[in-house]
Amino acid sequence: MSMTITKEEYVPTLQTLSLIGESQFKVEVFTRDDNVEDMINALKYNGGIRVKSFLTADEIKEVNASVRPALEKASYARPDDPTKRLARLPEHSPEITRRILQDEIYTAIMDRFLSVKFESWLEDKHVVVEEKPIVAMSSIFEVGPGMHVQDLHRDDSIWYNEMPPIKPEDYKFGRDVSISFFIAGSKTTEANGATRFIPGSHLTHHNTPPETHKAVTAELEAGDAFFMLSSCYHGAGQNSTKDEKRLVYALFSQKPHLRQEENYALFMGHDLIRSFPLDVQRRLGFDVALPNLGWVDHASPLESVLKQKGADKRQIAGYNPVDGVADERALTSHELAGESQ
Repeated sequence: MSMTITKEEYVPTLQTLSLIGESQFKVEVFTRDDNVEDMINALKYNGGIRVKSFLTADEIKEVNASVRPALEKASYARPDDPTKRLARLPEHSPEITRRILQDEIYTAIMDRFLSVKFESWLEDKHVVVEEKPIVAMSSIFEVGPGMHVQDLHRDDSIWYNEMPPIKPEDYKFGRDVSISFFIAGSKTTEANGATRFIPGSHLTHHNTPPETHKAVTAELEAGDAFFMLSSCYHGAGQNSTKDEKRLVYALFSQKPHLRQEENYALFMGHDLIRSFPLDVQRRLGFDVALPNLGWVDHASPLESVLKQKGADKRQIAGYNPVDGVADERALTSHELAGESQ
């Protein structure tokens, strides 16, 4: 395992694709009343969209209050880094996690870009599976005055996502592996470090550096949401204010068969997981991805670990667990093993 980072001048070694009229890319603004298909088309074309009042004033007030105790206890990583970073949004604010993961706009956009369909064969049986995306990560950022500008980067690089350059009309769903989703807990402005974003950068080759002069500032009001394809170059701006803190929540989604950026299985308590509706538990990654990815004791963790009998809905010959066996196996291999430690 190794990684090297060097600062060097980029020398193109691949044929570049000229995008005619690049200045046409922008951040289109929508409201919750707008057609979600228009949002999807704008996101597909520009790489990012803003949805005004994604959460109501009361909802954002509630989530801000729910995370404030944790933020007050949190410390800064370094004296020169006045940003508080908290992961584990489902722990700090389970209600807003549920609210977002069951939101019609959020799920429609994530499902269109990140769902996976795959065909295979079991002997003479043709198997077609379709899986919806799962959460990649969650974070809470409170950025204080004096915070430096963040390097422009692509969030999907953690999955080694390789992409050729394309024209906007050649974009196909499935090209992106993740969507970055932010909600402003407070007003975000260029002055207090709102996200810098390069519209259209999702169409470039994955190994092409960012053209920083094309970055725009994605300013938001409290409660507004910013959807961004994770292949887009972006980065936080500098907080040059004297007394403004910028509060932002993140809840990214990804393709269901990829390793999650944030390891929910290692920190979420079983009671907390079970407190969410089953569809939210699945979005958080606690079900198998069909036909058989992510099992525990040859069954969905929803049943074998979380003891929710009937939650495993797989109907594929050759993969289905025997009724009742998974529950008994989990009891001996997990609970008893835990008692002996």
